[in-house]
Amino acid sequence: MLNIIHKNIKSLLMLLFFSIIIFMFCISFIPEVGNKKNNINYAVKIGNNIISLNEFENNYNYEIRQIKKKQLLFSKKNIKKVELQKQILEKLIQKELIYQYAVSSQFYISDEKVATTIKKIIFGQKTFNKNKYKNIIKNILHTTEKQFEKKIKKELMIAEVVKLLDSFIGYSEIELFYKFYLKNNKVKLNIIKINPLKSSANLNEDQIIQWGDKNKNKIEQYYNNNYYCYSKPKIVNVRHILIKIHNKKENEAKNQINNIKKILKNNKIFSTLAKKYSEDSTAKNGGSLGFSSFNEMMKLFSKKTFKLKEGEISDIVQTKFGYHLIKVDKIKVKSKISLKKSFNNVAYNLMQNEFIKKKIKKTSIDIINTLKICSFQNLNINKILNDVSLKSVFTKITTQFIYKNLDHTKNAGYNQKLLKEAFSLTNKNKICKKIIKVKDIYFIICLKEQRKPDLENFKKEKFLMWKKNKNKERQKTLKYFISFLRKNIYIKYNKTLFIF
Repeated sequence: MLNIIHKNIKSLLMLLFFSIIIFMFCISFIPEVGNKKNNINYAVKIGNNIISLNEFENNYNYEIRQIKKKQLLFSKKNIKKVELQKQILEKLIQKELIYQYAVSSQFYISDEKVATTIKKIIFGQKTFNKNKYKNIIKNILHTTEKQFEKKIKKELMIAEVVKLLDSFIGYSEIELFYKFYLKNNKVKLNIIKINPLKSSANLNEDQIIQWGDKNKNKIEQYYNNNYYCYSKPKIVNVRHILIKIHNKKENEAKNQINNIKKILKNNKIFSTLAKKYSEDSTAKNGGSLGFSSFNEMMKLFSKKTFKLKEGEISDIVQTKFGYHLIKVDKIKVKSKISLKKSFNNVAYNLMQNEFIKKKIKKTSIDIINTLKICSFQNLNINKILNDVSLKSVFTKITTQFIYKNLDHTKNAGYNQKLLKEAFSLTNKNKICKKIIKVKDIYFIICLKEQRKPDLENFKKEKFLMWKKNKNKERQKTLKYFISFLRKNIYIKYNKTLFIF
């Protein structure tokens, strides 16, 4: 190998990419640091090969030194040790998986290439010196020439696989321009947001009855489709005994509630004990909270309560108020309210929606017509409104720039329909003639400002875009490739690894 290095002493064609990878792995030749637990000498087994505990520990300690250099106020306490260990181990596993793939796929690295790489790493532009080389291998890297050259060959094989994967990644100029177009095609909008839920109609009983008689089929259909809105929820009649924590030590409070629980096991009456021991204001009523639905009580308290049967007493429940024992006296199951009883309520809701929608539609058309002769800034919606109840329904908004490749519009949510209409507007046709509906909210949109992609900027940004997109695709490709390799090989971890 030394002879080959002498012959290729002038060859400096090695890629920087290889040099960086190899430099990083050379740290594995640092003398062993740390202790092995249970005489296990591996960090992880991958197929028939292992990543030694020595290699793992040296990589970990190297990473700590690098972090120390970057952080002025370095403290080992701030290092998330287990997370860092897992990250380092994952990198080592990925490299080993790629290497094993390279071996099985018969990737070939010549001795000449290994020699050229070694010369580049150790001596750079300087002349190769045989004695210096041997000294570095023995006294600095603490290994043999054969082991060192084997490691170099391994890294070069890994690099060749990565290089092959890279060859499948690429973007045509058309694809890059399309990405550039989406990113740089943007609009700023003036929006009038219309929220009917902020309005209510003043309807009297005679109007509701009269409307209901004419729309019985509509009311029945709405009731059948939304029957869950017209039902009584499950409710429970609850008692509890509370021992507060903040007035005493926690252990003292816990012992007290445990003693009460033991007394209850001897069939003592819950309400009597609540009057005697409970520190809640309900104590005088035997701890009774009355009938309550799930959402009328604290979430944790409700969860425990609604799992109980009639007459059943809970285990000790801790909340922010203290320790509780809960008893359910009676349960009333969820029940449906008949159409007959719900008829006027349903009629009112439907009539109100219809009434408000008609008003909103008329007002919205008036606003669109006004915008044709008046700027958005000078638009006074209150002057157009004929109904004071609609005042809070209409809101004026000016957006930031919205990009065509995004599917989210601030204050409008996720809606492609709104974006499609927004990007169809032009400087000649700034007002959208349609009222756009997004769920239960309506929008009137006007173009405030539009910016189109600049071809000259594309020429300048093209290379940077290609580089950025290629890096993203490289990461994705490597992720999928590693995932594929993992499925076809057995991996066994050293279980004591994260307890150094």
